[in-house]
Amino acid sequence: MCAKIILSALTKLRRPPHCRILICLLTTAWGLFNLFHQNINPSSVEPNPQHQEFKEFKEFRSSYEPLAPHPHAGARYPDGKYGYVADVTAVRIRHFQLLHAWKQQRKNYVREDDDDDALFISHLMKTTFDAEVYNYTCETPVGKGMEGEEGFKLIHKVKIGRRPPLPVVNETVWQINELGTNNETDATTEFRNYKESELRGKLHPIKEQANLSKHRILCALYTYDKHHPTMLQAAVNTWAWKCDGFLAASTLTNETLGAVDLPHLGNETYGNMWQKTRSIWGYIYDNYLEDFDYFWLGGDDFLVYVENLRGIIEDHESNPKDNPENSNEKYIPVFLGQHIPNMGSHYCGGGPGYVLNRVAVKALVTMSLPSCSVETVVSAEDRFISNCFRSIGIPCGSVTDVNGRQRFTGMPPKQLATFRGDSDRFYSNVYRYWGEETGRFKWGLDSVSEQLSGFHMLRYPPFIHRVHALQYPRTCPPDSVVGRALSVSSKKSF
Repeated sequence: MCAKIILSALTKLRRPPHCRILICLLTTAWGLFNLFHQNINPSSVEPNPQHQEFKEFKEFRSSYEPLAPHPHAGARYPDGKYGYVADVTAVRIRHFQLLHAWKQQRKNYVREDDDDDALFISHLMKTTFDAEVYNYTCETPVGKGMEGEEGFKLIHKVKIGRRPPLPVVNETVWQINELGTNNETDATTEFRNYKESELRGKLHPIKEQANLSKHRILCALYTYDKHHPTMLQAAVNTWAWKCDGFLAASTLTNETLGAVDLPHLGNETYGNMWQKTRSIWGYIYDNYLEDFDYFWLGGDDFLVYVENLRGIIEDHESNPKDNPENSNEKYIPVFLGQHIPNMGSHYCGGGPGYVLNRVAVKALVTMSLPSCSVETVVSAEDRFISNCFRSIGIPCGSVTDVNGRQRFTGMPPKQLATFRGDSDRFYSNVYRYWGEETGRFKWGLDSVSEQLSGFHMLRYPPFIHRVHALQYPRTCPPDSVVGRALSVSSKKSF
């Protein structure tokens, strides 16, 4: 622009012939420079927005760019384009389509009373994994697998789809005195003025199982593409289809498995789980907030007993302050999980997952995430989400039952059943904190509620299928080792 002005001024001045020649040379050089610059920098030329090629390029470029800054960037289609919104009912719908087709194939040669929905899970296991997974799950004697004898006792203690436990009237409990040793005390006096019928009416009004499903639950887990054919497939086979909606926050979209390619700030590593979690809740808020009442988030190594998860959500009597009835309608945030001690308080442990109601999701995403640890790279997503909730006045609520037993735990069956505080300092502190919270210090089988939400640290598909088969009778065929062992107490849980 400056060169043009100078040239224009010079042409208006009276000048000798040799100056006119110089001006011509400068003008020619300027024209050649512009031509050369345009050829090597096409972007410097303003394109015509009416050109079809420009429109197609602009659309192509925008489709591969995030919809907004994290954690609202959105998910990607399998080809990498942004804007994918998963059908979170796809896994559930496909399960029942496959179940129907399987029944149609079997009805010509299987008696009607032999047909069992639970057995369909072993069919899925055979068709999605190799024979080793089935053999370990159904042909290993009960108590001889990863669960051990004590772990099987714990699995057997857990009841699927029952009402919340009643208070134990005659119970021996353990408490910690100031020296840290155990004192045996009698808990009978706590409820001695109530008859059992009065306790049932006072603490747990009778509810039919059908009423335990009135809330819509979205189950979400975090995983990555290498776990799709293993851990995610095992979850889809066993429990994911029982949720009203299901999605797996991953690095590759696969609708059959409910997997969603959900980018986040930073790299895809375990050490960056906090940023992955921020994007998960941002995505849920943007696309599913009004479609569900409660939301559960956990890892792909957790086996969820969805029926019991529903029962815990519906239990408003055991912890009425933390999980009040009609909380969404009353605009009360609910944030529930396993309590882990931390600096004089506690946070919701991520091992067994945690539950948010609709109000809590909205508060987290709109009030806390925009300013809470926005760029922090850390693996402790459970501690950080609890801190962010606490910054807006929402604590981690309790999920213990009325007897102070745990319904969310971060261990596999054998470890949970046999732990006595002598092998893991972290969990020793956790158990002591639980004892201080409930006034009842418990180890092993006695620490776990019969309404347990599931088991954690099942890090291989055979483990997930094994525990599921031991928990749900008739999953293994009646002529298998496990099928015969469980046939005596076999009862449908579906």
